This record gives sequence, C-alpha cells and structure tokens, in this order.
Amino acid sequence: MVTFHTMTPDDQGFFLGLIDSVGWGLTEADYRRMLKFSPDGVFKAAVGGVDVGVVVTVEYGDVAWIGNLVVAPGARGRGVGGPS
Repeated sequence: MVTFHTMTPDDQGFFLGLIDSVGWGLTEADYRRMLKFSPDGVFKAAVGGVDVGVVVTVEYGDVAWIGNLVVAPGARGRGVGGPS
C-alpha cells in the first residue's frame, strides 16, 4: 500500500537523494522554492514505511497540476506513481 505525507524542510535530504538517483539535477534552492510556492502540495510516497517517491502539485484557483512525479528506480512498476 502506498501512503503519502506532506513534505517539510526536514525532507530535503530524501528529496535531493531521490532527484540525484534519477539524474534530474534539481537543487536545494529548487526544493525550497517548491515548498514556498506550494507548501501543502509537495508529497512523499512511501511503501511499507520506506520513502520511495515524490509528487509536487501546484494549484491555480480551481485547477491543480502535477509539476513533478519521481519514483525511485527500485520502486518502479509497483503502482507508486499510478492510479490507485
């Protein structure tokens, strides 16, 4: 089962490690910017209590968008980033 939790500044290390593992090249400043612009819209995904992914959302009034969706390579294919 996949669970989601809102990310905080304390999750920066997980975020940067995940981003590095997939070669996206985002930085600490990028993470802080995401939290600033969408403080309730940055989530980490966990399977069995182990953090395995990140999804970033942005709201524009009545519309929301997924800005980033990253799943750790070892957790792909297990439904983490797909519909439940």
